[in-house]
Amino acid sequence: MRGSQQGSATLLVVMVLLLLAALLGGMAVRGSSSDLRLAATQREMANGLYCAESGLNLGRDCFSRNVEQWNNIFSCAAVTLADCTAYPVPIVTISGSGYPMKIDLDGDGSIDVEVTLQKPVTVDPFADYDLNTLDLTAVLKAECKSTPYKLSQIITFQGRGSDYGGQSGKNAGHTGNQN
Repeated sequence: MRGSQQGSATLLVVMVLLLLAALLGGMAVRGSSSDLRLAATQREMANGLYCAESGLNLGRDCFSRNVEQWNNIFSCAAVTLADCTAYPVPIVTISGSGYPMKIDLDGDGSIDVEVTLQKPVTVDPFADYDLNTLDLTAVLKAECKSTPYKLSQIITFQGRGSDYGGQSGKNAGHTGNQN
């Protein structure tokens, strides 16, 4: 009887060890699947960030070429954005007005990112910008369509000269400053 009790005890120990091994294996599988989901989410968020950053970069370049259209953009008038298609990526404009910018980054025919330009909150929303000033500030917004990712950036256009040039008399027809 002693031999059968020892065999039963051995069987019991082996069964407990197998149960523990199965539990550990299940936990390992569950942990790895959680890691895979987390990695997929991080990859999707990184793609959304890259998409929105690309939209900001293209939008910044396009809107700086079309500063004379800013007041029309802010008043919701129809706008045609010139010189915005000479990029290595195809820019697809859905609406006839050309604004907001709708950009296809990967050439698949679907819109990847939409870029808009807005007045900053501190500016009177009903006043026109004086386009002859040195600093024009606006908020550039890019929204990626494939992932719910949005970026905003405050941009300042200083294309009408600079304070330093005005102080030295080297712009606007000044002949120079004798100081």
